Amino acid sequence: MAQGLARKQLDKVLAQNLKNTAALDLMKQLPQSAPQLPTSANAGDEDPVLAAAIRKFYTFNYDDAEAQLSYYVSQVGPKKPGLGNFYLGATLLTRYYLTGETDQSLRLKALKRFSDAKAVEGFRAPEKLLSPKILAVFNQAKSAAPAASATP
Repeated sequence: MAQGLARKQLDKVLAQNLKNTAALDLMKQLPQSAPQLPTSANAGDEDPVLAAAIRKFYTFNYDDAEAQLSYYVSQVGPKKPGLGNFYLGATLLTRYYLTGETDQSLRLKALKRFSDAKAVEGFRAPEKLLSPKILAVFNQAKSAAPAASATP
């Protein structure tokens, strides 16, 4: 229980400043928690790091959103891996479109993140406030096979 409280407090600090080395070091010392299935609750209610990253996306700060979402899905032991991967894919795909569709690696990375999001049991993409073009690519992405067991 104390570890959960510590993780929650560190999440709040990291939501404000992802480069806070003291908070990052403390977070690394905590045992990794098992990923949880997404719920219908607001991301900000359960996960301030994810909520901060999504706010960056909606304020058109795609570089910071990408950095925070990448950190979230790979380091924190995300509470909402489907949502994190979805918004990381949306961020990458948005950058792909904004750069004139020239960097195919952005598109391929976005498709990978969309596939990872679809692999999370019960995940449904948020359909409000998102470009229909991004949602169409998400809907066409193939679902990655869910892992049978957690492998670090």
